Amino acid sequence: MTLWDWKSTFYHYRQTVFPFSLILKREIRNIEDLMAKCNLNGAPVLDVATGPGTMLEVLPADAKVVAIDRSLKMLNKVALRRAACFVAADSTHLPFKANSFKLISAVGVFEYQKNSQAFLRELHRVIMASGMLLFTYSQISFSITCATCGDTACGWLHTNE
Repeated sequence: MTLWDWKSTFYHYRQTVFPFSLILKREIRNIEDLMAKCNLNGAPVLDVATGPGTMLEVLPADAKVVAIDRSLKMLNKVALRRAACFVAADSTHLPFKANSFKLISAVGVFEYQKNSQAFLRELHRVIMASGMLLFTYSQISFSITCATCGDTACGWLHTNE
């Protein structure tokens, strides 16, 4: 079980807790303003690390949305809220052809990347030449060291076997 599978049971509640709720409201308002200026006309859109689906609610309704996440549990929960194509995938190895998406949403995911260069290379590979990247990065980082393997970006819940 991944850390995000475990978090899927309560992750959406963080959106209601101060200061996250305030930050998220401001971020969503800014993103809605940006989306109002984008003319996607049913273009393909990729939402990277969709999590609880917050971005899916802001993306244009006519967009052909593909939502990816490493956690199947997160994807199963968000699939109940919006019609989209849901794919379990690692954001550093995207299972899409080059130049596939007009818009890529990568909100609140960069700070969790073990290999940020591979992540950015993949986004560059799958975005269309005239595409748009919606990207946020939080400089506040909470580092938790895995007690089993000592990695600060482990992402796995280890079990005693």
